[in-house]
Amino acid sequence: MNASPTAQLRLHAGKPAPRPPRMPMGNGGADGDEDGDDRRTPAKPPVDLRSWARPYALLSSLVAGVLGATLIGIWLDRQQGSSPAWTLGLVLPVLAAGLWQLVRESKR
Repeated sequence: MNASPTAQLRLHAGKPAPRPPRMPMGNGGADGDEDGDDRRTPAKPPVDLRSWARPYALLSSLVAGVLGATLIGIWLDRQQGSSPAWTLGLVLPVLAAGLWQLVRESKR
């Protein structure tokens, strides 16, 4: 039945118009992938972060943490007029925690 949209509305007055049939899975959607939906979903699964990016992220956070702790420790040492006690007290736990995470991640 090829009726105009207005005629279809008159036919279905009082009840909702029927929904168009859904595309079967595997016919390809409007986004070009094979799953049949119109969402922009990637065809491949995302990259596993444990493969290569996670160790680099841990290493960069370790370097940033040690650098930040060093700068804060130096500033506190100068304010207190003391030896590098604050610097060591801040850097060593950050360094230990970062190295522990790297070792734990390398065992996975």
